[in-house]
Amino acid sequence: MPDTPASILEHPVWYEPLRSPSWLLPKVEPDAPLVVFVAAGAPDRETDAERDLREGLPMYLAEAVRYSTVARTGVATDATVPDEAIAVEVDASATAALVARLRGPRGEDLGTVTQAVDGNDVGRAIVALPGAIVAALRPAGVRSAWSTVFQPPADAHAADAIRGYAVCRFLLDPTAHRDVAADSEETARRRAAVDAALRRLADLSGRVTSPSASMLFFAGLAGCHDHGDPAYLGYRLSANGRCTTATDPRDPIFRISVLVFRLLGDPVIAGQRTRALASIDDVELRRWLARIDGVRSLA
Repeated sequence: MPDTPASILEHPVWYEPLRSPSWLLPKVEPDAPLVVFVAAGAPDRETDAERDLREGLPMYLAEAVRYSTVARTGVATDATVPDEAIAVEVDASATAALVARLRGPRGEDLGTVTQAVDGNDVGRAIVALPGAIVAALRPAGVRSAWSTVFQPPADAHAADAIRGYAVCRFLLDPTAHRDVAADSEETARRRAAVDAALRRLADLSGRVTSPSASMLFFAGLAGCHDHGDPAYLGYRLSANGRCTTATDPRDPIFRISVLVFRLLGDPVIAGQRTRALASIDDVELRRWLARIDGVRSLA
């Protein structure tokens, strides 16, 4: 498998903060085609909600296509797409449609996918877009696959779910958690922004039952923890509630909850759930459990 440039997010945005749970991703072959999503350029003016949708949509589509095809996927963070990749430029700036322009590894035009937006209801267009892109990728050798893990959000929550990807990435930025010693107002603004982002992800995980929504929330908590920001501890109840509803060891939320309970400072429940997973014959899961064994709460 060729090396992926550092400017490409090769895994879902929640993957590394959650200590790389490789057991949660479908396997890809070494010669699998690479599909890289990139956001179209920012318009002259956009609201925060429009920016989050524009930035979050490529991350969502990369995840959706990874789970529904045999391809490797990624997101270009600087609009640079590797020569060997199929490029998908996603434009969410138009009010009437979501547009994805596909280009092959040799620069050939693979077509344009357009999903009309019905008034202000962008959710239906978001949910339909991954399937339409997968269909357009078939002539380029990208075959469909089926996953029990990935679930698209309901139309009514789709726009908020996509914005959640951008919110999660914000919480993974170390500068978001850095106090400014000479500027108390800026420090207060940053702390308020972190709290607002965590609140949005907690709310999203409560309304959207798909595993991805919870992974975004849990990754936001882990991002705060990893940057030494105890703000995540204020969301114990939300995180605990989402984790305790998962009681089946086969459920991805049950498995990830081992890490979450460690972050929350509850090693007893984390230990109980680790023992419940001990009988599962999954080498990647066991390696992941060993990786998170040393995680300690900031409480």
